[in-house]
Amino acid sequence: MRMPFLRSGGVRSLLFLFLWVFAIWGGMHAIRGYWEPDEARFVYVAREMVASGDWLVPHRHGEIYAHKPPLMFWLINVGESILPIPFGSRLPSFLGVLLALASVYGIAKLWGDKTLALRTMAVLSSSLLFWQTGGMGQIDALLLGLESAALYLLLRNDRLHPKRLPWAAFLLMGLAILAKGPVGLLIPLGVYLGLRAATRQETGPRTCPGQLTLGVVLSLTIPLAWLFACWRSGAPTSYLRELVFTQNVSRAAGEFGHRQPFFYYLLHLPVGFLPWTLFIPAAIVALRKTNPALLRKLVVWSAFVVVFFSIPSSKRNLYILLAMPALAMMIAAAWDDLIPSVSCRKTAMAVLATLAVGGAGTALTVLLRNEIPALAANPAATHALALIDVWPFALLATAGGLAAWHLRKPGVRWLDRFTAGVCAAFAICSWFVFPAFDAIKVPVEIIPLAARHIPENGRLLLYKINGETLALHAGRTGLRCEDDPAMLRAMASQRHGLAVFPDKSAASLETRFPCAVETGMFRMGSKLFTWCAFDVDVPNRNPMPTPSVQ
Repeated sequence: MRMPFLRSGGVRSLLFLFLWVFAIWGGMHAIRGYWEPDEARFVYVAREMVASGDWLVPHRHGEIYAHKPPLMFWLINVGESILPIPFGSRLPSFLGVLLALASVYGIAKLWGDKTLALRTMAVLSSSLLFWQTGGMGQIDALLLGLESAALYLLLRNDRLHPKRLPWAAFLLMGLAILAKGPVGLLIPLGVYLGLRAATRQETGPRTCPGQLTLGVVLSLTIPLAWLFACWRSGAPTSYLRELVFTQNVSRAAGEFGHRQPFFYYLLHLPVGFLPWTLFIPAAIVALRKTNPALLRKLVVWSAFVVVFFSIPSSKRNLYILLAMPALAMMIAAAWDDLIPSVSCRKTAMAVLATLAVGGAGTALTVLLRNEIPALAANPAATHALALIDVWPFALLATAGGLAAWHLRKPGVRWLDRFTAGVCAAFAICSWFVFPAFDAIKVPVEIIPLAARHIPENGRLLLYKINGETLALHAGRTGLRCEDDPAMLRAMASQRHGLAVFPDKSAASLETRFPCAVETGMFRMGSKLFTWCAFDVDVPNRNPMPTPSVQ
């Protein structure tokens, strides 16, 4: 089965899609550092997979890591072997966004025309949660791409080849299971069956139940083959039990955190779909008159995803990403009915004006908080530094202001201009604003410390923290120590190196660890850490200063 982009003119369509994704997300993929928790953790686990040579069972700090299946880690290693870093590390997310947009385009074209498809793709690209997730090195973008591609192939098979098994769709669902567990099968298949139930009165061929059952079996063969290979390689039974049962049943019950009330998504779905949430009521009213059949499909699609994830106790806003293509298509289908609405146009102007004010306010805050007090000491140098820090936010403010000004007069294309303005703002954030936060989010201080204090075959000692971000940037394997005796044993074994403590656990280090020879402190976001260089052979070489942060 082929995607619509691979038909006539497919090369140009694929090139356009690639350039579209790269323009909006490329900066976050190509020039931003690794942020915690997920991005740094996944890259760290993937690189440890290469170092250990165990490609079946992921490890973290030398210990088996059973929280996620291996597909994400495999793709990270593929990306880093063929593409520059850090872009190669985020290859799974980039592919996920490409697949998601291509698949949503295909579904919209099945249910409408090319115009509906292009508008759906533009709306989805300019929705907050989809944009943010697409630029992060997380599993969820990859999962969304696999799920939406599988859904598209199932729907397309119904229309064109109902007597054939849609094997490609079920293979994609098998890969989705290998990315993030059973939801990779349950969600796209559930949405598809819900759509079939919602359109049962419509005439036309359908894939038969026997084929669907065979497809489910086919999709399960992929993760089962991997689990069998893990078992044959000697993976402990505890690993398989935690991966299959604990990480699914216990996580759904909220035992790993993220416990939220049943109505959680009623609050977070509107936030995640901003700014388009503001237009959903008008779109629903319009579609009830002009295209109720399409509205019914889109409501079933989005409602299934939200209700499914509302039942478990554990909830995160990322779980409902697959509901957003349906909402985006809702806006796109009502496009021509939204244009005459004065209230919708004023809402769009307010959104862009808010964007402009927010960018200007952030620039002013950065300027006043970080640069103005130092201007008296060296006006020329600090003024240049101030411009470097502020200009990305000033650019964002200018883009928002120009877009709002461009909408001041009514016109038949104001919604196109609004979409272009939001997409441009997201592109500016991707290329200029988000990378500016690397100074806060990336622990660059650990890099020279590790080079100076940790031998090549040494490990970074971590006190009661996983610290994948720290170990990744240190370029060393981490070792988590749960208490002082464990830390002392690790120090004695390694002889000299570096240990990191969270601020709340860093009191009286000179008394607790006599081999400490030098300390300091650094921040990573809102977290404060104390580093401690130790040398068992030269105890207390220097007096232990009282840690302080300016």
